[in-house]
Amino acid sequence: MKKIITICAAILLTASMFAQAPEKMSYQAVVRDGSNNLVTSTAVGMQISILQGSSSGTAVYAETQTPTSNANGLVSVEIGTGIVVSGTFSSIDWANGPYFIKTESDPTGGISYTITGTSQLLSVPYALHAKTANSIIGTINENDPIFVSSVASNITTNDINNWNNDDVQDGDTTYWKVNGGDIYNNVNKIGIGTNTPLYKLHINNPSPNTPMFRLSSDHNLTFNSRSIGFNDPLNNANFSFSYEPPSSGLSINSEPTMLLFAGTSEGSARHFNIRLSGNNRLTVSGNGVTTLNAILKLTPLNSAPVNPNKGMIYMNNSTNKLMVYDGTTWQACW
Repeated sequence: MKKIITICAAILLTASMFAQAPEKMSYQAVVRDGSNNLVTSTAVGMQISILQGSSSGTAVYAETQTPTSNANGLVSVEIGTGIVVSGTFSSIDWANGPYFIKTESDPTGGISYTITGTSQLLSVPYALHAKTANSIIGTINENDPIFVSSVASNITTNDINNWNNDDVQDGDTTYWKVNGGDIYNNVNKIGIGTNTPLYKLHINNPSPNTPMFRLSSDHNLTFNSRSIGFNDPLNNANFSFSYEPPSSGLSINSEPTMLLFAGTSEGSARHFNIRLSGNNRLTVSGNGVTTLNAILKLTPLNSAPVNPNKGMIYMNNSTNKLMVYDGTTWQACW
């Protein structure tokens, strides 16, 4: 009497992660006769069944094959490619095991199966089981705390669709758009230092002594909360324009060279002032008094101004006298 010795029921699938899993698995066995001699180079009739639940469970799939043993008595078959007796190999739910392989053999190559063996599939055919991921129905709830707290958890389907899209559709106001080498945003407000921008570009700087932003090349243009500064290191030139509250008004070049309407009230506290080297040179106060703390130079004129108004004054180049118009004629001051 001949006997069949099962040496493996391994899953030898060669599907890669990017290919569709093949609907078959490899199975090998060694056939020996009653004297323990190898049955070599002989056609062997086989019926192979996949049993569910136990070694005597329901056959969810069965097929027949007639492989030929090699010089070592080894037969090799691919379960899933034989003549189907019952069931559908591709419909086996490998997650709903355990599963067993039952082999029935006829060493003469026929269908009079006299040798039977059953062995459990201790490893689920993983590639076949993984293919079910292609047909998942419903929502997968991810509860991993590291993932949930990460930025990746907020990635949407729209994000994925536009992952490599440099220029999204015009109706989408979420993304920046690219035009050649330029980037633009025609719709959204942009906030720096604020998460509630009110304008197209809204920069909020809580520290008045820290520059808001700076434009740099050979010349630097710096914007602070209350000043604009220009620096030209190549020509050793500097200029700044600032507002210095509460009483200085507008100033140029750090010290209040020109002050406009300093103070908060009307009247004498409201004035225009020009300073030089720390000293007031010209002050026009709110009460109408003009103070000059410098030398006033008048350019001499060869003739009196045409169509003068009362109160006008000039220096006559011929007489070297100061002339004042009294509403009727020009009068010399001395």
